[in-house]
Amino acid sequence: MTLIAAFRADKGGILLCADREENDGFSKREVCKISRVSNLKFQMFIAGAGPTAIIKKAQDACEQALFEAAESGIDVETSHQDILEGALEATYTRYVKTDRDEIRLLIVATIEKEPRVPFLYRTESAMLVREEFYAAEGSGKFISDFLADRLYQPSIGRAQLFLLAALIFRETGKAISGVGRGAEMVLIYNGNRSMGFYGPDCVADLQVGIPSIADSVYTHWKEKVKLPDWWREN
Repeated sequence: MTLIAAFRADKGGILLCADREENDGFSKREVCKISRVSNLKFQMFIAGAGPTAIIKKAQDACEQALFEAAESGIDVETSHQDILEGALEATYTRYVKTDRDEIRLLIVATIEKEPRVPFLYRTESAMLVREEFYAAEGSGKFISDFLADRLYQPSIGRAQLFLLAALIFRETGKAISGVGRGAEMVLIYNGNRSMGFYGPDCVADLQVGIPSIADSVYTHWKEKVKLPDWWREN
């Protein structure tokens, strides 16, 4: 049980987020769910939702496959999707036996040869599916998608995007068992622009300062709602 989500910022970066709770049905602990593959010519980040052990196997398999391909002379920037799908297929064949073993990943890849923005993928079994704007996986996906569908816009500014992500993780953690123990975020760009890493303390600072949804709605109603004439008569 978890929530991982990614949102594209207005200048093309990707904000990749994950909660930090691991729950095996008996105990809860804090874990980092975002893995960074950094010893290549480009950056890649992998966030996982599902059984922790299998997610780790999938992350390790993806990293090893990329390194082996690079050492053999393959252009991993151009071929990264095929390489990753091969690694995920091997992981599924060996470890995913039932629906309880199912894993979902969000992958962000910065391709230096491309003048475009980072690639964002979600997985369907071993297949990578390209997403342009946002994606979420895990037990909190429904609430994350519900809020993002209504509040996210491709033109959203960086500051507003951080606040939206913090709101989504706060509200999902309140509603869904297994989503919690704080959250962490990584802001990822193409090229030589620096990455931004924001741990649970930073996210908590944002969440504390965001009014509740009820307070936001009712305050706005008092100032902005225009009722029809027939309603005023009641």
